[in-house]
Amino acid sequence: MNPGATSERVFDALKHDILSGELPPGTKLEPAALADRLNSSVTPVRDALHRLAGALLVEMRASEGFYLPFVTEPGLRDLYAWNAELVRTLVRAWPDRRAPLKADALP
Repeated sequence: MNPGATSERVFDALKHDILSGELPPGTKLEPAALADRLNSSVTPVRDALHRLAGALLVEMRASEGFYLPFVTEPGLRDLYAWNAELVRTLVRAWPDRRAPLKADALP
């Protein structure tokens, strides 16, 4: 198996475990233990954890390592507000290329 395939496999496995809830919030993610579980060396695990941190699925704490973040009510409200604003922006930018429907043309 080439290194790229291993890195992607490890990343996909960790992302799945996080999003599925298999790893609960607040869990400390130990690269060595994860490498053993995923049949990998530590380097692809660390790379995957850094990528997941960039996607805000994992927290990096200075001198403490990687953790899964806790979901707080203010943080969740912020995410919902951000999502709503994103959807509003997309709807406003969506080109209206449909011809107006006439009442008699409706099924």
